Amino acid sequence: YSGSLLYPSPFGTGAISMSINSKVVGWEEVTVPAGKFKVLRIETEARSAGPGVNGQRSVKLWYVPEVGQYVRGEFGMTYGPVAGLSVYELTAYDLK
Repeated sequence: YSGSLLYPSPFGTGAISMSINSKVVGWEEVTVPAGKFKVLRIETEARSAGPGVNGQRSVKLWYVPEVGQYVRGEFGMTYGPVAGLSVYELTAYDLK
């Protein structure tokens, strides 16, 4: 998927434009605290520009259709002097 959107800036007047490119990389196996899973890896790159916000985001998700959940996620961002990476992994689940 490729696209763009425009939304109001939370830092004042004006709007922020964002371009987004997402793709399904393919099937792979991943091990997290909740176990070992066959997953679909999805990657997204986004760029934002506007009042108070200029930078990039990178999102990688590992999705398990049988669980109906992402079992791992990596969320990276770079906005001016602020940069970071947040990672989460599924620790347990229960199918009802």
